[in-house]
Amino acid sequence: MPDTPVINPSPGAGFPPVVLPAKTSGLHPVARQLLVALRAADPDPAGRVRVEQLTAVPAVLVTQGQIAAAARACDAIIRALAARGVPFKPARRSWQSGYFESQRQRVHLQIEEPIETVAVAVTAAMKRRPSWDWPRTVQKPAGQLVVSIRAEPACQPPFNAAWKEANLGSLAAVVEAVVGGIWQFYCEREARQLAETKREQEQQQRWESEREQLNQRQQAEKREALEQKRKAALCAAAEAWRSQRLLEDFIGACEERWQTAQGALTPEQTGWIAWARQVASGLSPFAAGYPDPVRDAWVGLTGSTTATDSHPGNLPRFPPLPEMPAPAAAPGPTGPPVQTQPYPFWLRHQRH
Repeated sequence: MPDTPVINPSPGAGFPPVVLPAKTSGLHPVARQLLVALRAADPDPAGRVRVEQLTAVPAVLVTQGQIAAAARACDAIIRALAARGVPFKPARRSWQSGYFESQRQRVHLQIEEPIETVAVAVTAAMKRRPSWDWPRTVQKPAGQLVVSIRAEPACQPPFNAAWKEANLGSLAAVVEAVVGGIWQFYCEREARQLAETKREQEQQQRWESEREQLNQRQQAEKREALEQKRKAALCAAAEAWRSQRLLEDFIGACEERWQTAQGALTPEQTGWIAWARQVASGLSPFAAGYPDPVRDAWVGLTGSTTATDSHPGNLPRFPPLPEMPAPAAAPGPTGPPVQTQPYPFWLRHQRH
């Protein structure tokens, strides 16, 4: 795994410095348990001992000569991150190793001594055999550690990094880089979460602003519609009032005409006048309760769209005028009126 550059926390960040212990005495309980487990493990054919399914410690694969170095590195990393509020926790599943956890995100730690492939120098004994029988390379433990970290697959974006002692020059530099890498991972994760929260809040504010603007437009449309209805009611009331006055004048003229012609009204004429005046009285907008100073007020005065609409349908209406007859067709030059026929447009679409 290639090295990953990491910006380490500055010494003035308020955290104690990362210290790699020189001895294995007084180790952190997790590092001490790792030391015991490594010393009790059986080496593989390459001479390395493995601890990877022990839930309380990180995964480690090293030779006997690097057991103490791995335990000391584990101690320094765990103590430094604990001081930053990132504890090391045992795994909940039996086939996993322990991990660091903060902000509900886990980071696994692995310490490994890699196997190197080294070219074999030709010796005099080798020259006594055919050249194709010479061993060209040999594999052996590197004698230095590689520390890698890996966030669980649920992490977005994915996070993996590794630091080699051979590249950084010392195990202390590796330990400091690992602590900085894990701490930077959690800092960047927290910054992304804060940015996401801010983005969601801004989006929520935009939605609320858009809803408020939409509500204002709807209220304005309601006020405009209500204003149009009340204007229509006012016009209808004025028309009804004019119709009433016109009918009353007409009824008075009829009564005066009959009295002038015959001196006294007949019972039929008296009954007709009473009926006509009743009809005229029914045309009055005042009889329909119009105008009401609250219900029929100008919308701009109250600004309310919840008041009862004016009721132009309940207002009396002037009787419709009789329909005018359609004009007769003009007569032809020498005969009856010419009946014009529409042009047969279907002829244009005939297929020949």
